[in-house]
Amino acid sequence: MKRAKMGAVVVAAGLSSRMSAFKPMLPLGDSTVIRTVLAKLRAAGVSSIGVIMGHNAEMLQEHLSGLGVDYLYNREYAMTDMFCSACIGLAHMKDMVGRLFFMPGDIPLFDIRSLFLMMKIMEESGAPIVIPAYEGRKGHPILVDNGAIPGLLAYKGGMGLKGAISSFGSGVHVLELDDRGVIMDADSPEDYRKLLRYAEEQGVFNLPVDS
Repeated sequence: MKRAKMGAVVVAAGLSSRMSAFKPMLPLGDSTVIRTVLAKLRAAGVSSIGVIMGHNAEMLQEHLSGLGVDYLYNREYAMTDMFCSACIGLAHMKDMVGRLFFMPGDIPLFDIRSLFLMMKIMEESGAPIVIPAYEGRKGHPILVDNGAIPGLLAYKGGMGLKGAISSFGSGVHVLELDDRGVIMDADSPEDYRKLLRYAEEQGVFNLPVDS
């Protein structure tokens, strides 16, 4: 069976209000947080990537120049939540890929092998959505089948992305992984310090991001 074309939606539109610096461009090894995210997605076979921008959009676009990603803009980034940015990316990707990974741009330390395991589980189970988890805590990136995109976009409840995913009920497959990176973000200075320590423990592989 021919593998579905893989895409990704990476949200980097927020104000980084809990950080003293712009989260996507924080240093990580010899790279930055978001460039590490993109490199790992490419290494997992993701061919089309849409980056949702808002705060510091011009600076971020310059930082990612030449990496072959689609730049998408959430004009209401200061007044909307991540689900609004997610919908912009999902709508852009729905006719381009068979499946996609969705994630915030500040979760860089997931294991590439986890992505392959998630794709395998979706292939075998037929689940429309696969969510990684570590010790019972759900994380990112989330794998979404193209057939689930219309349902996510149609969600009008008040619980954002969580509510949209919950509307699929038992169809959602939560995959427990031995990968603490799926739950580690750079949301606050303390989170970033933990992320740096974990990166040092595990070894950060600064992969090239091919366009």
